[in-house]
Amino acid sequence: MRIHKHLQLVVVLLFFTGLQTQAQTLELSENYSKNKFITLSEEDPHSSSEFSVESGSALRLAIDDIYIAMDDHLLDSVRLRFVISLDHYKSDVYASSGGMGSNHTYAGKVSKTILSITAFPINFRVLKHLDINVGVEYGFLIHDSFSGTSNGWALGSPNYEENSEDVNINQEQYLGLRSRIAYNIPIIKGFEITPQVSLYRGFLNDFKSIDSDVKSYRYFIGLGVRKKL
Repeated sequence: MRIHKHLQLVVVLLFFTGLQTQAQTLELSENYSKNKFITLSEEDPHSSSEFSVESGSALRLAIDDIYIAMDDHLLDSVRLRFVISLDHYKSDVYASSGGMGSNHTYAGKVSKTILSITAFPINFRVLKHLDINVGVEYGFLIHDSFSGTSNGWALGSPNYEENSEDVNINQEQYLGLRSRIAYNIPIIKGFEITPQVSLYRGFLNDFKSIDSDVKSYRYFIGLGVRKKL
């Protein structure tokens, strides 16, 4: 149900986008990533969190060199890029929060797979081959797992422990800023290979069960194949 509900939105958005634009290039890329969780809020004396830096991967399908058509006139000065991504990342997690008379601790490994749509309204092409793109990315969780311990205590109550399979620690929706630099290298007529690097900076908390304000920073290096239409 989680996937079906959001895939309908993806299909509708792409359908209406296709009615109003003209795409020139398709790109498929595989990316290697490093994820780093950063806590931005002031440290709470009753809470603490630690995260490991782990590798991940992302598969992306991009529609590039899109030009908007208005009244059958192509606005070739406005170039857009849209991307659908499948992004997998993970981390070791230790998070403890409490206060006067209670405490809860998560300790283990968390992994998540995100399906996302990125719209790049800011695009520059330098010397015909160098692309610089900045866009906004919206994603939703399609699969996650937590393996480890989740336990706590409270005054006047017995200590408790949750089964790791029942722990729901991750957020369902994600929003962030993505920047990208790529170089398009022609190989044969109509095809290019594209080495690229990108950075994702999350705006929303990655976790809903951890009190700290935790954002994801993900760094990517990848290689794509582009086909001009």
